[in-house]
Amino acid sequence: ATLNNIGQIGLKNRDYEAAARSFEGAFKYQYLLFNPSNHFVLATMDKLAFTNVKKGDRSKALKMYNQMLEAQIEVLGPHHIDCAQTLTKISLVHVEEKNYKAAQKSVQMVMEAEARNENNPKVSGRFKSLTKAAKRNFKMKKTVATKS
Repeated sequence: ATLNNIGQIGLKNRDYEAAARSFEGAFKYQYLLFNPSNHFVLATMDKLAFTNVKKGDRSKALKMYNQMLEAQIEVLGPHHIDCAQTLTKISLVHVEEKNYKAAQKSVQMVMEAEARNENNPKVSGRFKSLTKAAKRNFKMKKTVATKS
């Protein structure tokens, strides 16, 4: 947990290089000790991917988010809300990379998961929020890019 705490301090201080090193160290230890789908490992993966986005290394962020998604799908199934949240993050990174086809694919997968869960009152509202945010960001960025 200490490396994660140091990573959090790095994030708070906008020292993304230090934060990434700390989260990478934490991830390596956790990966050796736990199953990749362990919630501690997944949380560290999420923080590491976010840190890589902040420091501008989107390819590393996408790699980590995709690895995270694989572990989530293995345990939770492809239509779980956690998978949809990760897919939304993946779509946002793809949009930043101007890879609209990949972003659209991720948004479509979120929409499929939402459709599968529309009768589940515990998560249907969360899915609607995710879908709305992913679509809005995709449309906004794509519109700006085509105007340029």
